[in-house]
Amino acid sequence: MQQVSKVGIVSVGKIYAVINLIVGLIMVVLMGFIGILGGLLTGDFVSPIISVLIFGVIMVIAAPICGFICGAIIALIYNIVAGIAGGVEIELK
Repeated sequence: MQQVSKVGIVSVGKIYAVINLIVGLIMVVLMGFIGILGGLLTGDFVSPIISVLIFGVIMVIAAPICGFICGAIIALIYNIVAGIAGGVEIELK
């Protein structure tokens, strides 16, 4: 078993950014379906479509930024804790 004593802060941040982008895009699609259902119920299709488009643009920009920041913070905390308590043990082949 080998121990991960330190992780790259930027690399973890990039991984979190990509994961948050994917989750954000899935949320936009789900919100689109909810907007269409709302349009079917109310007869107003313009407002839900505009709301989903605005939400989609915000999610595509904000989700990766927040993901990068959170990933970098988590990596920094991991590096500090791993220095004190020891890192996660993994088996490499």
